[in-house]
Amino acid sequence: KAIAYYTKAGELGDAFSLCNLGRMYALGQGVKKDVVAAAGYYAQAAEAGDDVAMYNLAWCYEHGVGVEQDAEKAAEWYARSNFKPIEGVHFDESN
Repeated sequence: KAIAYYTKAGELGDAFSLCNLGRMYALGQGVKKDVVAAAGYYAQAAEAGDDVAMYNLAWCYEHGVGVEQDAEKAAEWYARSNFKPIEGVHFDESN
C-alpha cells in the first residue's frame, strides 16, 4: 500500500514521498526494480528541496546508476545537499 500512498502524495508534489518512491524503485521494494525511475523520482524530490534526494541523486550521477555518469552534476548535488550519511555506512542501490 505504501507505493499507492507515496504515488498520490508525490503527484501532489510532496518531496518526501517522491524521495521514498525513488528508494522503493531503486531497491525493488513493492515494485519492480527500476533505477531509471528511481533517479527520476530523486530528481523531482531534489528539485523540490529534499536533502536526502539531493544526496541520492548525486550518488546516482557519481556512479552512473539510472542516469549518465556525470561528475559535475554529482558534485553540484552533493554540494546542495545538507544530508550527511553515517560514517562507515555504504550507500549502494545498484545491487
